[in-house]
Amino acid sequence: MKHRLLPLLLLLIVAPTLAGCLRVKESFPDHDRSTVWTAIKTVAEEPTYQEWHLLENRVWADPDSARLEIYRVARRTLHRPQARPLNERREWRFQVTLDEKDPPTATFLSRGWAVPMHARIEADRFFDDVWEVLGGRPVPDPRLDPEYVHPDFREITSEVEDEAPPATREARPREFDPIMSDEDR
Repeated sequence: MKHRLLPLLLLLIVAPTLAGCLRVKESFPDHDRSTVWTAIKTVAEEPTYQEWHLLENRVWADPDSARLEIYRVARRTLHRPQARPLNERREWRFQVTLDEKDPPTATFLSRGWAVPMHARIEADRFFDDVWEVLGGRPVPDPRLDPEYVHPDFREITSEVEDEAPPATREARPREFDPIMSDEDR
C-alpha cells in the first residue's frame, strides 16, 4: 500500500510546480492608454515568431474592459548538432489586460497548463513586440543607477605606500594629494 501512494504523492507535489499561472506586468511610461491598447491588440492579432510556425491564433478583444483573451498553437522542429531533430508543439492560453493606471500598465496572465518558464518566455516576447510597435523601449538614465560610474571618474585612494629611503622619495615627482597635510609634503 505504501508503494502505491508514493507515485501519487510525488505527482501531487511536482504537478503544481510544472503547471500553473504566471502573471507578468509591464508599464509603458510616456505613452497614452489608447496608443498602448492599439499596440497590444496589434501584437495579439499579428504575432511574429522567429523559430516557430503559428498554426492557430484566436484573439477575443473586449475594448470596454481593455482585456484580450488569446489562444495560440505553434510548432517548430529544433535541429541540434549530433542529435535527431526535435519536434515541439506549444499551446498558449493567456489574458492581457490594460489597467487604468498612469502610466498605462499591462498584465499578462498565463491561463494554460504549461511550464511557467515557457509562459514567461512568451510574455517577454509579447511585451518586446509591444515595445517595438510603440517605437522601442525608453533608454534609462544611467545616472539613476546606483552602480553607475561616470567614464571620467578617477578614484582617489588614501593608501599609504611603504616607507621608501629618502633618496628614492626625493627622486620621484611630487603629486598633489588633498588628504596630506602641508607638513607631510
